[in-house]
Amino acid sequence: MTITQERLKELLHYDPETGVFTWKVGTVKTRAGDIAGSKTKKGYVQITVDRKNRLAHRLAFIYMTGSAPTMVDHRDLNKSNNIFRNLRAATHSQNQANHPRSSKNTSGFKGVNFDRYNNSWRAQVNFGSICRKKVGFLTPEDAHRWYCEMASEIHGEFARVA
Repeated sequence: MTITQERLKELLHYDPETGVFTWKVGTVKTRAGDIAGSKTKKGYVQITVDRKNRLAHRLAFIYMTGSAPTMVDHRDLNKSNNIFRNLRAATHSQNQANHPRSSKNTSGFKGVNFDRYNNSWRAQVNFGSICRKKVGFLTPEDAHRWYCEMASEIHGEFARVA
């Protein structure tokens, strides 16, 4: 169940400049004025509100706008940075576009790998069911330049090329 903006504002204060929530009311475990929430194993801030664990970045969006988008993206990839200007509504595809280069990547460039069949470098950009791919680059740098252009064209402000 989604919490309402009204209920959220009864219980918590959110500072959009710091991204920090504080309790307005005391409970058995907290006092009014205490910082709300704790970090999860994945690095997100989680706050228990009305006996339900909720992610602070989603609560910040509800607090500020009154609505809960499908996903909330952290622009800087820092999962605990809940400053409001760092948060933006996103689709799943947009959120994925903002991910960094995979730790399994061996080329050193996001979206670039070596194509053994063609003995050249390949670049690939995905967006939902759309896949743009180009093969035949002589260097990974050339492939990455193409990837950056395509990613910016397809993903816009969500494109993360590093």
